[in-house]
Amino acid sequence: MIENQTIAQNISDLLLKITRELDESLLQVKEKCSENEFIAYRKVIAQIMSIIYWDALKYIYIKHPSLKPKELD
Repeated sequence: MIENQTIAQNISDLLLKITRELDESLLQVKEKCSENEFIAYRKVIAQIMSIIYWDALKYIYIKHPSLKPKELD
């Protein structure tokens, strides 16, 4: 997907940061919103995270396995 390892590292770092922030947003919605709102929001966030992992990061890590964080093994 991305040949340049430096760019791949930057993109990986950015996408992992985004997923952490999306995860934090779930906590806010769970604490401040109704159960129905949380369930609906969680479904959307799960779809976004799935796309990030399976359609972007997966291919970066196939091309650059050394970039894959240990916690994703």
